[in-house]
Formats: sequence, structure tokens, C-alpha cells
Amino acid sequence: MSVLYRVRWQIERLFRLWKETLQVDHWRTQNPHRILCEVYAKLIGALLTQQLTVFCAWHVPNRSLVKCAHTIAGHALALLTHLTEERALRTTLRALRRACRGATLDSRRTRPATFQRINAVQNP
Repeated sequence: MSVLYRVRWQIERLFRLWKETLQVDHWRTQNPHRILCEVYAKLIGALLTQQLTVFCAWHVPNRSLVKCAHTIAGHALALLTHLTEERALRTTLRALRRACRGATLDSRRTRPATFQRINAVQNP
């Protein structure tokens, strides 16, 4: 049961990551229409980041969402630049995938990470 609670906590951390890095809960205007537009744009960015995380590192059990999000943000300009050129976009996505391989958590003995706890339940 504690493993399930920790997985739930990971979802909470994802929302916290969105609030901290994308500042979804902050805006630069008082105009309600512009606020809504800015919030939607940030949420679209969060969804794109999440989809790129799934593409790059979801299969890696010890992935770090924070490190992966920072890696994706570092490649954002290259992704945007190559969006209309299929070959260049594929090359950029491959480079991003390689870069996200290093976005991992270390194993811990004293306080195991969630991926370690799930692995312990799956492989007793």
C-alpha cells in the first residue's frame, strides 16, 4: 500500500514541477483574456514536455522528470527551429533522446526511490 501512495505522490510532484518550472500559476497581465491565453500556452508546453518525456525516457524506470524537463527545455529552440524540416527534426529528436538517457535518479539504500520500491514489489 505504501508503494501505491508513493506513486500517487509522484503525480503530485509532476503538478508541482509544472507550477515551478512553467509557472502555470503566475501571469504577467491583469487582462483576463490574456491570462487565459497564457495559462493555455503554458499547459500546452507542459503537455508537449510530458509527451517528449514519454518519447525519450518513459521506458527508463529510474528516470528523473525534473532532469528530463530541463533537458527538453534546453533543446526547445532546436525543436522549434526544425519543426518544419522532417529530417532535421528526426535528428534533433534522436539527440534529445540520447541526452535524456542521462536524466536519471541514483539508487539509494537508506530511502529507496519509488522506482526501487516498485521494482522490489514486482521482483521479490
